[in-house]
Amino acid sequence: MSNQLTLSAEPFAPLPFPAGGVADITATVNDAEGNPLADAEVSFHVGAPHAALSVKGGTTDDQGQIGLTLTYPAPGVAGHSGTGVIPVTADTEGDSKTILINFYDPRLRPVKILNTQLNDTTGAILLGLRAIIFGVQALVYFPDTLADGDKATFYWGEFTARKTCAKGEHVWVVEPAKDFKSHQVFKPGKYRVWYSIENKAGEIIGSQPIETIINESPYAVSLA
Repeated sequence: MSNQLTLSAEPFAPLPFPAGGVADITATVNDAEGNPLADAEVSFHVGAPHAALSVKGGTTDDQGQIGLTLTYPAPGVAGHSGTGVIPVTADTEGDSKTILINFYDPRLRPVKILNTQLNDTTGAILLGLRAIIFGVQALVYFPDTLADGDKATFYWGEFTARKTCAKGEHVWVVEPAKDFKSHQVFKPGKYRVWYSIENKAGEIIGSQPIETIINESPYAVSLA
């Protein structure tokens, strides 16, 4: 059976253009039984101009991990087409994964999620699985600079919703059960929630992510 690859990244750094930031990325390779796999070869690719990775590839350590650093913009780049959402892809034998590195723009307000509660310890937002379908709404606050034809993308972990915007539009109410694709499955776990705005020039800015925790449950929830 194939190896299993996962990607994680920290931190989500501010990106007030044209400044940049740095993110540490970790790739983890497990064997088919879920055990860390040492000496697995992993290659990396960044899908944005003016971004740089510290390594293009290597082999995993005894924990099945290999780390690298994304720098944006790349050293020596004076000017660039601003983007705050940068895809990094990792490939290993049997698997390939892409992670979106979000250097958030502080000019965008974070998403607000309704009908939830805060975790007193971590500040993360707690909600039950079935709340995804019944009652939960997310408010996206658009910036005053929004123009006709700008495209907004809402992210809840790997789940997404998209829309084309109009100038003067202020709030987008996202309802997961209605706006996400059907037959996708939410499972217990941690999810980052944020959104991005892409203008006609292809420049992208992203909001500061907030953390949500789907409460542990023996069940997953499939969107109708």
